[in-house]
Amino acid sequence: EAVAAANLERTHGLLDGLRQQEDLVARRAVEAFADPDVDPNRVERQREELDEKYPSLEERARRCEERARDSDAQLARLLPEAWSGLAQYARDHGLELDFDASAWRPARGLLQRELAQLRDTELVQYEEEARQAYATAVDTFRTGVASTLYDNFTRLKTQIATLNRTLRASPAFSNNERYQFHYEVVPEFRELHRFIQRAADIGGEDTLFESAGQVPEAFRALVEDKAATHVANSPLDDYRRFFRFEVQIRQEDRVIGSLSERMRSGSGGEHRAPLYVIAGAALAAAYGKSEAHPGGLGLILLDEFGDKIDAQNARAITGYLRSLGLQLMLAAPDTAQGTLSGVLDSYIELFRDGDLLQAERIEVTEAARTLLL
Repeated sequence: EAVAAANLERTHGLLDGLRQQEDLVARRAVEAFADPDVDPNRVERQREELDEKYPSLEERARRCEERARDSDAQLARLLPEAWSGLAQYARDHGLELDFDASAWRPARGLLQRELAQLRDTELVQYEEEARQAYATAVDTFRTGVASTLYDNFTRLKTQIATLNRTLRASPAFSNNERYQFHYEVVPEFRELHRFIQRAADIGGEDTLFESAGQVPEAFRALVEDKAATHVANSPLDDYRRFFRFEVQIRQEDRVIGSLSERMRSGSGGEHRAPLYVIAGAALAAAYGKSEAHPGGLGLILLDEFGDKIDAQNARAITGYLRSLGLQLMLAAPDTAQGTLSGVLDSYIELFRDGDLLQAERIEVTEAARTLLL
C-alpha cells in the first residue's frame, strides 16, 4: 500500500509537470502565431499534411526540422541574387541601403514604399501620359495616316492592274504560260484594312469614330509595337506590309501555280522568267514609268541573260520589259546568240587575241528579227 501511494504521488507529480509544459507550449504557440510573418492558413495545411503522412510526434518534429534546414539553405542560395538586384535598383534610383544584406525586413519595407510610390503617383502619371499619347496617335491616324494609307492602297491597286495588263498583252512564255501579279491582305491586318476602306468610302472628319466604327485593336497594337521597337518597319510607315505579294503562273486564264512554288521545282528558265518580270516591274516603278508617261530614261542591265532561257521566253521577257518603257542592255555568252538575235536591235561582238581586243557592232534589222522569230 505504501508503494502504491508513492507511485501515485510520483505520477501526480509527472502529470503536474506535463500540464505546466503544456501551458508553456500553448503560450509559445500563441506568441508564435502573433508574429506578422506567420500565415495561420499555411500552418494548418502543413499540420494536416504532417498528421496524414507521419503517425508519431517524433517523425513530425523531425520532418519540420528538415524542412527548416532546407528553407535556410534555399534562403542562402537566393539571398545574393536578391541583394544584387536590390543594390542595382538602389544605384539606378539614388537610394541608400542602410541595412545588411541579411536584413530582409527593412528590404521588404523599402520595396513596399517604392511600389506604393510607383502605383500611387508615377505610374498614374505615366498612364495618363500614355492615354494622351494614344489619343494623339488616333487623332493623327484620323486626320492623316488613314488617308495616306488609303491613297497608297489605291495606287498599289492601280499599279498592279497596269502591270497585269502589260503582261496580258505581252507574248506568252514557254509552255504557253503567262504571269500575273497577285496580292492579298495579311490576316492580322484585315480588320484594320477594312476599317481604312470604310472610312475613306464614307468620308468626313468624324466618321472614323461614328459611321466607320471604332479604331480596331490592331491599330493600338501597331502603335505600341512601334513605340517599343523604335524602328520604322510598321505597316503605318510602309503600306506594303499590309499585303502578301505573289506572282501567279497561268495557262489559259487558269492558275497552275505560283513563283514561290516554282522556285522549289522547275527548270532554270522557269525559275528566271518570273524573276525578270519582278525585276522589270520594280525598275519601272523606280523610274516612275506609267501608262501615261512611258518615256524617259529607263535602263535595265541583264547579265548572263541567255543562260537557260529559250527563244520563246527571251521574246516574252524582252517584249514585256520594253512595254514597261525600259531600255534593255544584255550581256550573254556566244552560245546564246542564236536565242537572242531575234529580240535585239543590235549587238556587239568582242574578239580577243592575246592583248588585242576588237569590238564590232552588228545591227539586226526588222526583217531579220521577223525571220529569226
